[in-house]
Amino acid sequence: MKRRNVTLLIGFASILIATMAYLGHRSAQAEASNPAQAPVTVPVTRGDVQRTVTAPAQVIGTNEVFLTMGASGQLALLSVRPGDIVEEGELLARLANLNELEELVAARRVDVLHAQRTVEELHAGSALAAADAQLELANARDALRDAERKWQYQQEGNRGSSTTVRAAKAEMALAKDAMERTERDANKFSSDDSEHAQDYKNYAAAVQRYRLALSSLNWYTGHPTDIQQAMLDAEVSLAEAQLQWSEWRWEMLTDGPDPLELALAEARVDLAQAQLAQAEESLAGAELRAPFDGTVLDILSTPGAILSPGLPVILMGDPSALEVRASVIEEDLPLIEVGQPAELFFDALPEVKTAGVLSRIVPRRIEVERPLYHILITLDAIPEGLVPGMTSDVSVLLDQRAEVLTLPRALVRANSDGFAIVRVWVGDHSEDRTVKVGMRGDVRVEIVDGLKEGEQVVAE
Repeated sequence: MKRRNVTLLIGFASILIATMAYLGHRSAQAEASNPAQAPVTVPVTRGDVQRTVTAPAQVIGTNEVFLTMGASGQLALLSVRPGDIVEEGELLARLANLNELEELVAARRVDVLHAQRTVEELHAGSALAAADAQLELANARDALRDAERKWQYQQEGNRGSSTTVRAAKAEMALAKDAMERTERDANKFSSDDSEHAQDYKNYAAAVQRYRLALSSLNWYTGHPTDIQQAMLDAEVSLAEAQLQWSEWRWEMLTDGPDPLELALAEARVDLAQAQLAQAEESLAGAELRAPFDGTVLDILSTPGAILSPGLPVILMGDPSALEVRASVIEEDLPLIEVGQPAELFFDALPEVKTAGVLSRIVPRRIEVERPLYHILITLDAIPEGLVPGMTSDVSVLLDQRAEVLTLPRALVRANSDGFAIVRVWVGDHSEDRTVKVGMRGDVRVEIVDGLKEGEQVVAE
């Protein structure tokens, strides 16, 4: 039987007991004096009147956490099972690539040292850096001279002297004569004529000689193409730009570290430190440790699985962090307020009655057939053996009157003005009595005026 009906049953039981007691008393009197039969009455008693809202509920955990690895890798160790009790900091799981991550952290630390050393050298303005800049400047000047010389040499009329041009022409004339002389004998050659095969080879060699001589002559007497000229111009411009850069760098180094180079070196330090922090975070994430004292509720992975950051591995909860979530009907929702006291009964712990306080109201309808709303109860104390998922009945106290005159609610039908008429048994007869009704509770009502304690009210 649900605990929410307990209060009502107690009220009915009190009426039944009073009725039976009265009947027993009347029966004894009847046997002695045999007077007229008295009606069933209920005495006016002093007690508490309570008005409550009851609702079914369930125990929920307030500190249940899905634990994830902080790095990617294959799960190598899973040292716990559901139900295991663990302490804060206890090792729960480990990835297989722990050694690799340790090596990565060591490498990142070396990168940080190198980057910091570069900044230190720039601040120190080492002679080596200045000498390197001076050498670079000299090479840039040589490169510009070479580019300008090449540009000048490639222009028309500058590729060779008159003697070179005349020699090229002579070579072309000799090559042409040899080609013409061997051509007559080569024409006698056919594919199956071995007698004139050598003649044809001589002719082929003469043709190649002529083409080379013609190409050389054309080059010595020609000029660059548009593309070649553009490349020559670009080489000179690039050499000039490199010289300007080298001159600027040399001037900057003579006055101290280059601001741009220093900023770049410091940025590399920041990058190296960020990469080190990331590597250290990944290393720490390769091991999964308990964030608090608690119990393992579920295992969501297996050794050998490939994991990534954010993928749940273990569900863990704190067994001491509990609250009760009840579902109230929409008619009762306007009656309740945060801070109201509550009593809780647990089906699994029937001997336990726990006090609590209504701590939160969720103003959102639950998607079920009947309109319901969630309220949360904070327990004053956590009973031993209470775990998430257990069912409960909650009674939220809306109002109460303590140590007042009371009658069962069913006997008093008050009007809108707060008055009611009841029949009171006086001696051997009954009389109507107008009474003022105070608070109407779940089981009993408060009698403010019109009756005294012990008077008998006829139960109709």
